[in-house]
Amino acid sequence: MSRKIIALFSCLCILVSCFTFSASALGGLPDFTVSQADWNANWAKTGEVNTNVCLTPCSNETQLNFAWHAGLASGVPSVKISNSLTMIKPVVFTGTSSPADAGYVTCRVTVTGLQPDTVYYYTYGTDNLVYGPYIYRTLKADSFKFLFFSDIHQGYDANNIAYGRDTSFQIHTVLNTALTKNPDVSFMLSGGDQIRSGYVPGEWNALLASPVFRSVPVAFAVGNHDKSGDMMKNYVNNPNEYNAVLASPAGKDYWFRYGSVLFLIFDSTNGNAIDHINFAKDAVSKNLDAKWRIGMLHHDLYTPEYPLILPVQAEFTPIIDMAGIDILLRGHSHIFGRSHFMKDGKIADLAFNKEITNPKGTTYISMNAFLNETVSSFPFQNIWTAKRVYDSAVVYSTFEFSGDKMMYKAYSPSGELKDEYTITKTTTAPKPFNEPAGINLYTIVKVIGLIYALFDNAIN
Repeated sequence: MSRKIIALFSCLCILVSCFTFSASALGGLPDFTVSQADWNANWAKTGEVNTNVCLTPCSNETQLNFAWHAGLASGVPSVKISNSLTMIKPVVFTGTSSPADAGYVTCRVTVTGLQPDTVYYYTYGTDNLVYGPYIYRTLKADSFKFLFFSDIHQGYDANNIAYGRDTSFQIHTVLNTALTKNPDVSFMLSGGDQIRSGYVPGEWNALLASPVFRSVPVAFAVGNHDKSGDMMKNYVNNPNEYNAVLASPAGKDYWFRYGSVLFLIFDSTNGNAIDHINFAKDAVSKNLDAKWRIGMLHHDLYTPEYPLILPVQAEFTPIIDMAGIDILLRGHSHIFGRSHFMKDGKIADLAFNKEITNPKGTTYISMNAFLNETVSSFPFQNIWTAKRVYDSAVVYSTFEFSGDKMMYKAYSPSGELKDEYTITKTTTAPKPFNEPAGINLYTIVKVIGLIYALFDNAIN
């Protein structure tokens, strides 16, 4: 063997070994930076296809969900996962497929047995159509960080390819900025309105063109734009979905666990409060040992935008109180705001300062639209709002859990810090779901919500 060949082989071995360093040492993520020119040049292969996989959280940090599209005649979907970039000795996981948009099926696979602080590589596909390898890394679950944003509003126009392509590039650029500044993010949460119309597959294809979604899992909430159609359910693989009596066509309530944190994702486009109560009760009862409870839905609860109590607030805030949720994440109003700690319709603890210990109630946090599409018009700060940014400056935030502390930070698109808050929780006693017995005023909300959901489902 010549010296040149030996040298080349040595360099390749070194390169592969670099990729398999622990995630805690390198952050584990590749460089997602791409120029607009390269994005445009590769768009036909990356944005005009529906085979891009989307990673979503599973029941806990040792598992991971996969979803992608394949043709109707495709075989059994599978994911191969390995500790080596060359995919040596992979573990194979198979899944199922179900009908999706016209001419396709959605493939769904769950990977289990993942270890903390480990870099993995995976391929996915059916038959001879195999994609990858791509990188996925796990971090620690006892101290971790997640990224939250909302109202992405990815659009698509078959007669104007540049529209969807350029919007997708802008979305990817902000995601890349967020992950570059926070390489220790374990997963992402999106508060609804991922796309504009809800019924155009090209919107989801354009959104998932970003390679970020192939390395960082994302949990989506159903927004009103998503519910305008039924495409969303074809592109995700959510864990622990609640089999609602009157679920919307776009998705369902679901929960997952990461370390000591329970995440409850509500579909606020479903007006049936009974479904949401039963879902939250089930999730809480199965995770009574969770120290923190984080909720997410799309619509406004204690919004910084309006001075009124909205119908969705009357439906959901009692459920949030019953479930003992610490933080409720939301979007929809396209304005950043963080509330005081609210309980039973009142301010239970003030949140003007930057930290608090063992607060009573729930703080409600809303984000501006991901691409700075502000629609705020209310000129005043209402009484339940502790912090508000009345412009288009805040588009994503991070939540970091470590020991007794939850540290929250909100950023502009360029990564400028706009708000921060720390909650310390020293109490660890289990909090069961606290549903009042008998008939009360909330019974009226249940009845009205049930009638609305029946009418809404009939229309859709």
